[in-house]
Amino acid sequence: VVRGQLKSKLEKEIYECLSDYTGKCVTICCNMCAKDPPMYLDFGDWKQTDQFGDEKPANMPFDKLKFVTYTKSGDYVDYVVWPAVYLYENGPLMRKGVAQGFK
Repeated sequence: VVRGQLKSKLEKEIYECLSDYTGKCVTICCNMCAKDPPMYLDFGDWKQTDQFGDEKPANMPFDKLKFVTYTKSGDYVDYVVWPAVYLYENGPLMRKGVAQGFK
């Protein structure tokens, strides 16, 4: 399914370059989900709910126990480059994520 979507949206040369990579990414993600309990990817808490129940972006504090700095450090996370990987949800951290910070 993923390859079909990429093939229809990308130029042939780009698709051929990405095909093996995306196939391996899909395989890894499937394997992470197939174990019991499944591994957990933590992208952080990016949304908060206001008093009216609407979601809006949150100023997520930069947690140095969970993320390493990408190119800029700061007190808050601007965006996540790669999520933190846990053995399972609320389990031990397998690999810190990478995030861009801002003040």
